Amino acid sequence: MVLHEREWKFKLRNGKKVRLEQGAAVRIHKEQFEPFQILLNELETPAKESLASILRDFGYKRKHLVKCHNTLLRQLLHAQEEQKFTGVNFLIFEKEASSIIIQHRYERILHHIGEDYVYDRFECTSDQNERQVLTYTNMQTLK
Repeated sequence: MVLHEREWKFKLRNGKKVRLEQGAAVRIHKEQFEPFQILLNELETPAKESLASILRDFGYKRKHLVKCHNTLLRQLLHAQEEQKFTGVNFLIFEKEASSIIIQHRYERILHHIGEDYVYDRFECTSDQNERQVLTYTNMQTLK
């Protein structure tokens, strides 16, 4: 896995940083264009772990995903000078004769200076009426 840091700089899995030169060839896996992968790329590590935990608890894997409605992707693609993004993504997983639906409620507030505000809430409901809710935010409250 390679992470884009900024401009032409990338970070490899082993931690090595690479700067591309103009005209360099880059191969991108088609998975990177899938709405679910783009959603995962937008999540911070604890939020990804929460989503993975829900799937594990209900006995599902990524291969069981049948639909990903990624509203955040649409907002980001059409944003001009927007600094705030809120909405809900819908993930539908099916296997054999069962299914779950995950509502991913999110809020993002981008700041020019300082850390961006990130809020993610995953609400999962199974067709057996089992429910689980997990929430993540990168902000801590002051006491």
